[in-house]
Amino acid sequence: MFEQLEKIEKRYQELEHLLASYENVSDKEQYNQYAKELSDLKDAVSLFREYKKIVKEIKDLEIALGEKHDHEFLTLARTELQDLKNKRLDLEQRLKNILAGEDEATGRDVIVEIRQGRFGP
Repeated sequence: MFEQLEKIEKRYQELEHLLASYENVSDKEQYNQYAKELSDLKDAVSLFREYKKIVKEIKDLEIALGEKHDHEFLTLARTELQDLKNKRLDLEQRLKNILAGEDEATGRDVIVEIRQGRFGP
């Protein structure tokens, strides 16, 4: 799962670079294609970056718990650690849902027909 997310993040960074280049700005069709792909990847990348941040915070907190501190700090740190672990689990599930293609209809075109109706008898 994380290898796939790393690839998605790398592609996201490539798209950001491509959209910033002058050659692609001048080609509207290509620019729109890159912008749409970037938009499609934005949620997954945002969640993945948040996940990586929380994992780092968990590691830092675990290191701090291994050092000598007063009782009040340790209690607070343990509570924070549990909260971070719960957030990590939630993010993992959300990332799995995104990778599984939770909503495959997203991005598809829709035709809506509006007809004049009759009101009353």
